[in-house]
Amino acid sequence: FPSGRQIIVIANDITFRAGSFGPREDAFFEAVTNLACEKKLPLIYLAANSGARIGIADEVKSCFRVGWTDDSSPERGFRYIYMTDEDHDRISSSVIAHKMQLDSGEIRWVIDSVVGKEDGLGVENIHGSAAIASAYSRAYEETFTLTFVTGRTVGIGAYLARLGIRCIQRIDQPIILTGFSALNKLLGREVYSSHMQLGGPKIMATNGVVHLTVPDDLEGVSNILRWLSYVPANIGGPLPITKSLDPIDRPVAYIPENTCDPRAAISGIDDSQGNGWV
Repeated sequence: FPSGRQIIVIANDITFRAGSFGPREDAFFEAVTNLACEKKLPLIYLAANSGARIGIADEVKSCFRVGWTDDSSPERGFRYIYMTDEDHDRISSSVIAHKMQLDSGEIRWVIDSVVGKEDGLGVENIHGSAAIASAYSRAYEETFTLTFVTGRTVGIGAYLARLGIRCIQRIDQPIILTGFSALNKLLGREVYSSHMQLGGPKIMATNGVVHLTVPDDLEGVSNILRWLSYVPANIGGPLPITKSLDPIDRPVAYIPENTCDPRAAISGIDDSQGNGWV
């Protein structure tokens, strides 16, 4: 496409909350994916993220207290977490809590659920992840999709890498569903020592998730452009075939000597006898 072409590119902003997916990011990703399907334009996803956002309500974190089973022996566990009457009056909209009064007269608000004053802290992020996975899966059938893992990609980001038609991975960046330390805790012993053991190129390029590994971003973008050169401007349109510099009516002057090279008969060859290109 010497005169240029239209494509759609979407990327995570790794400088904002580690590139995580919240409700706004999910809605934007889904809308862009649907636009690519509608316009039949290639969709390129530059992945560098920490998966679905699992937030924390800082206003609750700063003031909650623990109701221990035995105040003198915290190792015996706790019965509930609570807030004082003053703190509950201040941030009551951030929690769902019920009132409890001790025999001493002290009032405690036992926290049943944490809501938070900010949107996008909880399971709504998982719901959004399902929506964008569905949209990206549909795009597989309706347009050309390519994911370039230019930074660590986690959780829903790893799923999206697999759901595209093509996937390129930088050799120093992992594709993981969860961290190695979490798996070690689950297994009860130190099995993994790094994210690369779980989702590095030796794993992902071998199992077929990744179609190409590259050493740096420049090499990755170069291969994106190379693959795009095989894709029509709009999916379903004419293939990007450029006019050949070799005229179709050129006489075939190649005469094999000792061995015959079929490629020389098709594309021509520099004659060893000094007769130029034949």
